[in-house]
Amino acid sequence: DVAGVVRLLAGVTRRVWAVPIANARTLPAKELAALFAAAGVEATAVDVVADALSEAEAWAIREDCAVIIAGSIFLLGEVLPIYDA
Repeated sequence: DVAGVVRLLAGVTRRVWAVPIANARTLPAKELAALFAAAGVEATAVDVVADALSEAEAWAIREDCAVIIAGSIFLLGEVLPIYDA
């Protein structure tokens, strides 16, 4: 239920970076970003997960807030190696 998750997250987030994930069931990043934008959240589709994380971290430093990574286990599989976890 992508729309339901977007509604829930839109109430607690200020910014979203949507990324493509190597999984056939994944919503394209541009479509996900558009759903968040329609829900009133500033959202951008970024082609590379590491680039999105860099952008999010820089934004969080400027805004003095945290970066929360939310998504599927497939996203986690792409994020953990970036942080050597």
